[in-house]
Amino acid sequence: MKLSWLFVILLLVFVAVFSVQNATPISVRFLAWEFAISAALVIQLAAVLGALVGLAVGAWSRRPARPVNEVPPPPEREIPLPPPRALPLGGSSPESRKPDLDS
Repeated sequence: MKLSWLFVILLLVFVAVFSVQNATPISVRFLAWEFAISAALVIQLAAVLGALVGLAVGAWSRRPARPVNEVPPPPEREIPLPPPRALPLGGSSPESRKPDLDS
């Protein structure tokens, strides 16, 4: 077993024992609300919130960093095509209107 998992398990046991030994009800005030809640629940919620924040920061710090001097590629744009040329009236192409020199 990895040492980090052993540390996590020991920390969980410590938080559980600590919260159970401090299970007396306390008054919690937040902004306009005030309510009585078990201190064990407050301790466990704080531990879970701290773990989630730690995981988020750890995941964010492991993302691949873009070098500072790297310039991102420009966005791809479509190159506009010139407007189509109209065929002369009668539908013939310029090649078919050349005079016949053999006769």
